[in-house]
Amino acid sequence: VSFAPDGIFLASGSLDRTVRIWNLQEGSLMARLQQDSDDGSVHGVAFAPEGDRVVVGCGDRSVKVWNVASGVQEAQLAGHEEPVLCVAVSADGCRVYSCSHDGSVRVWRMPARLPGLHVPAPTNGAAASCLATPSLSGGVTGGGTGALTGVSMKDLMDKLRSSEDVNQRLRQQLSEAQFELDESLRKQSSAEDQESQLNRYRE
Repeated sequence: VSFAPDGIFLASGSLDRTVRIWNLQEGSLMARLQQDSDDGSVHGVAFAPEGDRVVVGCGDRSVKVWNVASGVQEAQLAGHEEPVLCVAVSADGCRVYSCSHDGSVRVWRMPARLPGLHVPAPTNGAAASCLATPSLSGGVTGGGTGALTGVSMKDLMDKLRSSEDVNQRLRQQLSEAQFELDESLRKQSSAEDQESQLNRYRE
């Protein structure tokens, strides 16, 4: 799961190949993004800083960029040899990070937006030109055009680990909430059974 920068929207990914965008203020589903690939189970999601795009790590070994407002998949980044387990976006929105079961961490330039789609003003100081960079990819150690320079592997792993820690805490909170709900329903059912038995006894 991933929160949008404004804290209003939450993106959740699932093994059912969907990414769902939730409006937390209204408690409603805002969008449902369906992956086309049969192996497109979603293992990681991350909002871009602008809040209108999400990056998705999939079981089909790809990283995808979706426009939340339009529901259009803007790009698909290929290079991993195993399912992508976690994704993150840099604070300036220029880079996408992905780690995979193949043991690699890759850094990609954020793909250009599709023509005609609205580009919101950056909210965190990111340069507008950064939001329209060509779609180039490269591994951290590969030295390719898309490789991120000046960032250590430790920095990348720390960022990905931090994202995974947040996801783990949210999963724990959801699990605890589910347990409390189940316990409440069990107590309610038990009370109803006792009342039913009492009514039968009176009869």
